[in-house]
Amino acid sequence: MLVLSARVSEHSLQSLEQYSHVWLTFVFHANTNMSHCAAGDGIGVRAKIKPPRLGSKVGVYATRSPHRYNPIGLTLARVERVEGREIHLSAIDLIEGTPILDVRPYIPAYDTVPIDSVRVPAWIDESPDHPPLDGVVVSDAAWRSLEELESAREFEFFTRASDVRSLIEQVLRPDVRSSHRRKVGHDSDEYEVFLDRLRVVFTISDATRVANVVRIELAAAESPAASSVSATSSASPSISSSASSETSSSASCSSKEDDTEVDSDAE
Repeated sequence: MLVLSARVSEHSLQSLEQYSHVWLTFVFHANTNMSHCAAGDGIGVRAKIKPPRLGSKVGVYATRSPHRYNPIGLTLARVERVEGREIHLSAIDLIEGTPILDVRPYIPAYDTVPIDSVRVPAWIDESPDHPPLDGVVVSDAAWRSLEELESAREFEFFTRASDVRSLIEQVLRPDVRSSHRRKVGHDSDEYEVFLDRLRVVFTISDATRVANVVRIELAAAESPAASSVSATSSASPSISSSASSETSSSASCSSKEDDTEVDSDAE
């Protein structure tokens, strides 16, 4: 759910419900280098990075990395309904508390490009150096925890443990580790991903190409998926968002070993 801030008139949402989708301009407020971004000194932002699917360096503007000189993102979301000062959204990939800078309707005539005119690097569609994992295994203990959380009605966006399990499998299957982590990591290294109100701890075996979910528990209040974090960007967000809906989820992934973003270049 996206909620207008007090200084934005409710009338600004008039007729928005006539659109099926909207573009959201937002701030990557949970970046680990936000203090440098706020200072505007560019320190902590790499000009070249290694996308997980590529394995070699390219310019940051040739990627979708959240670690940018101006940490602003753009995403598409489905409009479920508009009620008063609230926009109920689904199919949204933002974490809880993400500051929204702007909302604009999706218009196919303007926002789509003929497929035969689109050009992207080969590694976007074909990534032999970084294939998806062969499987995701949820341990018996983790599954029991998930069932207990369902019984206690601890989910915010879901009602069934089986649906949460399917989401976990979808999120982990692409192997979101950085190129550096795939090279130096060990099968015993633990990673965590935050989904809904949950903290999911897992390991990845390079020998079997399988992610093993070892623990599932409620996320701490300060985790990315469970709390709002104030943006320290020089931009002044005009809209606040809880980024929640019945069919949406949020994910933030980090390595427990070095506490860095999994999709960042740790070299």
